[in-house]
Amino acid sequence: MGVHQTKELYRDGIGNDAIRRLVRTGELHRLRRGGYSDDDPTGDLEKHRSLIAATVPQLGTDAVLSHFTAGVLHGYAVPRSALAKVWISRNSNGGGHLGPELHELKAAFLDSDVVEVGGHRATCAARTVIDMARRGTAAYGLAAADSALAAGVCAEELLEQIERWPGRPGMRRARLVAELANPLSESYGESLSRLIIWRLGLPMPVLQYPVVGPHFYYRCDFAWPELGVLGEFDGRVKYDGSLEDSRTVADVVMAEKRREQDLRSLGWDVVRWGMDELGDPSQLRTRIEAAFRRAAASALRL
Repeated sequence: MGVHQTKELYRDGIGNDAIRRLVRTGELHRLRRGGYSDDDPTGDLEKHRSLIAATVPQLGTDAVLSHFTAGVLHGYAVPRSALAKVWISRNSNGGGHLGPELHELKAAFLDSDVVEVGGHRATCAARTVIDMARRGTAAYGLAAADSALAAGVCAEELLEQIERWPGRPGMRRARLVAELANPLSESYGESLSRLIIWRLGLPMPVLQYPVVGPHFYYRCDFAWPELGVLGEFDGRVKYDGSLEDSRTVADVVMAEKRREQDLRSLGWDVVRWGMDELGDPSQLRTRIEAAFRRAAASALRL
């Protein structure tokens, strides 16, 4: 996808009238003031990446991509609401600036806090996680922390960021995120599930628990081995016909049923939930506690 600055179009002999005409005919697409694209980006992440490409040349050399924009570059789950603007930081004191396509913050950082990601200067993984946790929700902060640990970031690096800047707003939430982070979590839904389970005061599960049967091997999202309960987050499978491989929706549903039957055949109780339950934590509590009771009753009968 070609991204062009207005001054580049001028150099090519394309003036303001021609730019407006090309935008009307769909040959150019306005990304921001002074930035255009040959193609119309689709999807929130693609649009944000295009907005980054159109914005960076206008920022100057002291700007560093940060917060949720850095999160996109590092491959972390980012809330859709944060993608309308490019987030940057400048190494200085004072307030920031909020524009139509730019969220500029001013805060001190060390040289070691800045790395190159995707050809851009951005905050390092640990700094990005803590900034996301401070500025956003604990759920997205935890998902970012889980992803960072899975990619090789040490938990000590997260804690170091917290200890270095203890007075910054949101550090209490950032510390919680650092303490709960687990590299075995494989999706935003799994991270959110763990956060809600912790908030509900339920026993914390083991992640990616292996279950071996006579003719099968499964890795389950969550497990409470001492209670005989397995937990499965259903967010990875779409039941709307849009599958990533050649299987049909019926194939996926049947495979999930066989999987659950196999697990139950070994004496496990299985509890499943999706984003609906995560949106109403009381439903999640009800499901998990019911599984605990069923498993306990089954153990008494044996």
